[in-house]
Amino acid sequence: MSIRCKVEHAKGYHGLLRCLIIDQEFPLQVDKNSFRDENQFQNFDEIFLLQIENSKMEKIPKGLGKVFPNIQILKIVDSGLNSICKEDLENFTELSYLGAIGNSIELVPGDLFKFSKEIKEINFCDNKIKFIGLDLLEGLEKFKWIDFGRDAGGGDKFFFKYNLDEAKNYFRTKNESSKGSN
Repeated sequence: MSIRCKVEHAKGYHGLLRCLIIDQEFPLQVDKNSFRDENQFQNFDEIFLLQIENSKMEKIPKGLGKVFPNIQILKIVDSGLNSICKEDLENFTELSYLGAIGNSIELVPGDLFKFSKEIKEINFCDNKIKFIGLDLLEGLEKFKWIDFGRDAGGGDKFFFKYNLDEAKNYFRTKNESSKGSN
């Protein structure tokens, strides 16, 4: 199985490269041979932004971080992602932005960023989140904001670094309300 992708200069990022993947089906495991760029680009080490849209991916495939080891921005949009865990991000050590938008994620574990300490911005808009680990933002020295807007639980929830206590209270309330509805 070959995943079609398009490597191009990312607009607004001063000549840095992004890999755009649209309308593809992902296997559970990938390697460098899994991807085929329309221009025969081969050096995936040079890519800093990986954008996956409208694809089929229930979970992040094993090996994705090894194929794209220098990713700083990871966007997975409207692709059916229903789970995410620390092992999925283990090889994304340079990650500064994670956007898992318009998927079906229900659980956000507290140790999700154990291997991604450079994270600054997190976007979980338009998911079905029922549980958020209370320690999710612990140890993230560069953290700026997290967005749970338009979550299936209702309402826009956006938190900046200066209101981490408010974020934790939201996590607690969200977790308690999910327990009551089961």
